[in-house]
Amino acid sequence: MNISLTGPEKIKISDDQLEQLLAMYKSLQENLEKLITEFFTPFEMMHSEGVFTGAAAETFAAFCQLVKNYLEARLSLSLQEIRSFVDTFKTRINEVDSFNDLR
Repeated sequence: MNISLTGPEKIKISDDQLEQLLAMYKSLQENLEKLITEFFTPFEMMHSEGVFTGAAAETFAAFCQLVKNYLEARLSLSLQEIRSFVDTFKTRINEVDSFNDLR
């Protein structure tokens, strides 16, 4: 049985490039998590120390917590989607490479 593939003879991306992409997104994740923490920590500290008081302060603190939770969840989901894409792409490259090795 002779099976032929159409498309480029070789996919022009290496495993090293994929690993670099994953490393870049891991670094991005760490930087964004640090940014979120550094932005919201002062508000959380001021609230816990009683600097903010009253209904407006409680509402603002709750809003800040809601925004922080959303940003953390969205960041995590986005980076999981990117990692999944890269893993799937890497698997498909390996499948094509192993098929070419059989020819």
